[in-house]
Amino acid sequence: MIRKFLTTSLLLLAALSGARADYVDLDDPVAGHSGKSWADVVRAIVPDLDADGRGNTVIDLPYLVDLGDGDLPPQPQLPVNVSSVEVVPIKAEGRSFTTMLVDLGGAEGWAVNVVALALLDEDLKLLDVINVGQDKLNAFLPPLLQISDKDEALLTYSEHGNSNQVYGAYGLIMVHNGKFQVIDTYTTLDDHWCGHQRKQTLAFDIPPAGAGYWPITATITDRQAEPDPAEDCGDEVPQPGFENSYSITYNWSASMGMYVADGEGLAPLYELNESRY
Repeated sequence: MIRKFLTTSLLLLAALSGARADYVDLDDPVAGHSGKSWADVVRAIVPDLDADGRGNTVIDLPYLVDLGDGDLPPQPQLPVNVSSVEVVPIKAEGRSFTTMLVDLGGAEGWAVNVVALALLDEDLKLLDVINVGQDKLNAFLPPLLQISDKDEALLTYSEHGNSNQVYGAYGLIMVHNGKFQVIDTYTTLDDHWCGHQRKQTLAFDIPPAGAGYWPITATITDRQAEPDPAEDCGDEVPQPGFENSYSITYNWSASMGMYVADGEGLAPLYELNESRY
């Protein structure tokens, strides 16, 4: 099986859990489930999956974000070709689940891949599935985040790069009432040019706060290193280094049954990044 590796790692985390993701092959046996392979599990998403990881039928995959403009979310280009499968256990609401990330290849009319994030119970029955593909390369970003005494959240990451920029997209996702719930999504933009390196790093601060879901603060630090004086950049004027941080905090709303963001949060950074594309 082809395994996809991301070109950059942008994550620093607080309040970490110990579970980490593992890549599996379709013909690998599933530990603790005699006679079952991971291909059997993936067939809950691609019912006609063959031994080569291809199939022409895919169940409905709701997108992790509401596009809000009437456009259809990314749809898988058929036949799909399963290029990677990642698996990570997760705890939520006092139960143990398995999450599985299945890259199904390109999307019709989109420059992204369709990536199924599946929620499985202890018998590996499919409970929920969403499409978390926001770009071409996709993966879990371990480890998990501890968001309460009994709950963990996971982070998915997508990226693509060109000659001097790397575009990152994240999905922070929890399990609530036996289904996935997207807490929020994030984007970052790194670039480099003669003598300069600019990197945006996502971090989380989740201090334990007793019973219930704990507050989550997400911070993206935008840092440009001082220019390298040893690099000959001709007539280009060196730009000084800097470091700025942008944060957003989420608190659990019992009445709404979801995390709610406080303030405008990361909007100023996203506006800045929009001008840099």
